[in-house]
Amino acid sequence: MPTLRFRRDNDALFNINHNEIKRALSDANAPLVLKANQLIENALSINYDEINNEKLVEVKNIINDVKDVLKELSRTRIKDGKPLTSAVNVVKEFFGQYENNLKSSLEVLSSKAIEIHETLTAQVNANNLTNEVVINEEHEHSLGNTNNGASIISATTQNNEEAQDQGEIIVVEDINHKWAVESFNRDVLDFETLRVFFTDHAIKNALNAHLREHGPDAINGVNYKKILD
Repeated sequence: MPTLRFRRDNDALFNINHNEIKRALSDANAPLVLKANQLIENALSINYDEINNEKLVEVKNIINDVKDVLKELSRTRIKDGKPLTSAVNVVKEFFGQYENNLKSSLEVLSSKAIEIHETLTAQVNANNLTNEVVINEEHEHSLGNTNNGASIISATTQNNEEAQDQGEIIVVEDINHKWAVESFNRDVLDFETLRVFFTDHAIKNALNAHLREHGPDAINGVNYKKILD
């Protein structure tokens, strides 16, 4: 059985030699790297002084070569990085099982804390309202009567015993809270109010979706350009 130890806070559990990774990648992919560098040089060295159909064919051929090398680079990057990606996924999966369960528990606890706080706050408000009524409620007592029983002297008192009973103090613990968006209905959503909060990235995504659906329609504030497919 392997020996386990507790690490210090500044200990790195895994030591990875990044320079060795770069060296291995360079050695294993030397032909691909050479091809990429040659294409970069070819693309930068094109002479655009003469504009003719032959020049267009030349540019298109280099474009196709660049796209092919880009695909090859992407495939190789995924293949060579898979062991490292798998190792990262193992680490994420290990911690994720605890993080996800704790996050679920935290969500339930937070919901219950808010529910309890609102219930107690409502009780305090109701109790304060009852106390105000009791304290202000006056009872009249007769101190002197005529022969036929009519009151000629009276005094008013408060029911202190009842006020004391109703004045039980309810302690409510303070909680820190903030508001979060739970859901929305886009049919009634006021987009104009939200306009100033839209990021450029969100707007660009919406414009690209509109472009795919409707083509380069004239939308105020948008400039379109042609790109090779």
